[in-house]
Amino acid sequence: MKILVTGGNGFIGSHVVDLLREQDHVVTIFDRHHRSFRDDVGHFAADIKDREAIFDAVSQHDGIMNLAG
Repeated sequence: MKILVTGGNGFIGSHVVDLLREQDHVVTIFDRHHRSFRDDVGHFAADIKDREAIFDAVSQHDGIMNLAG
């Protein structure tokens, strides 16, 4: 399953990303800061307030975990 994790670079989000990868999900982090703490996840560098970026990212995934603050 392709999962988008908003706020995936934060403390809670990064742990959620780790758990999702352990379960073999394809994960993309949606966060305004591009930090590569993992090299096996995608990254969508944009602000959660950018409506067009959110619609674009959501359309490419099966599920969303919203952990953005």
